[in-house]
Amino acid sequence: MSATTNDLINSIATGNMADAKNAFTSIMQSRIDDALEGEKVRVGQSMTGMDEEFDLSDYSLEELEDFMVSEDYESIDELSKKTLRSYVKKARSDKSMRGSEEESYREFGGAGGPGHKAVKQQIAKRTAGLKQASSNLRK
Repeated sequence: MSATTNDLINSIATGNMADAKNAFTSIMQSRIDDALEGEKVRVGQSMTGMDEEFDLSDYSLEELEDFMVSEDYESIDELSKKTLRSYVKKARSDKSMRGSEEESYREFGGAGGPGHKAVKQQIAKRTAGLKQASSNLRK
């Protein structure tokens, strides 16, 4: 079950930092999951130029990011400059958000844990995707 903002506030008010950390992590993960799900659909539609619903839910974000830094992705010339610019804009925002999340892990004592490592990997993949998209925009 996902924590609510009230759970976070109550935990902080009572001085229970362990529960506050868990509530904060739960709230952030829920928001990130919701945003990424919507973004997957939007990016899929813009990449294919399809008007009908394109469902990327068959792929995880990690699979999509892995594809974007692969040699197969480099061979795709069908992405428009508009799509690449949109990706760069959204990816920068996502990378910044993940940077804040990574900072929270360090602040709340979770540095080095599996969640922290996963966020760091996601930031590295996002950085590689941004580099590739920026390179393609310069062509």
